[in-house]
Amino acid sequence: MQTVLIAGDGSAHADRAVAYLIGQIQQGGLLSDACAVHLLNVQPHLPSRISQGMSAEDLHTYYQGQSNDALMAAVAQLQQAGIGFTAHSRVGAPGASIVACAKELDCQSIIIGSHGAGLTLGSLLGSVASEVVRLSELPVTLVK
Repeated sequence: MQTVLIAGDGSAHADRAVAYLIGQIQQGGLLSDACAVHLLNVQPHLPSRISQGMSAEDLHTYYQGQSNDALMAAVAQLQQAGIGFTAHSRVGAPGASIVACAKELDCQSIIIGSHGAGLTLGSLLGSVASEVVRLSELPVTLVK
């Protein structure tokens, strides 16, 4: 069984990456119905000036809420297509966390939008996507 990690941040590019994955599964393309899908959102650490007054429970609740919000559209797309998945949430440096999670889950590939919610004008490739490509030993599919 092929295992794929798809990283999502709620951006239009991330939504297109999920649509790409769905299309590949439904059309029997690169992936098949025997595909395990892991959906991941990584939240960057809050600045210490903000987080220092928060309890560990409050931080967890905050990060989980932000992650749930970011994955809401992707979850709906996958559910509507009838594709099973496991959702994951991490906190840390997005690029490194995506690569580490894919390795931990024994994924064979990563799918990510070419730009995320933090799009910097003038950049040819989003910084997170660029870092994932640089760090990953797995095949990475970038969806524009």
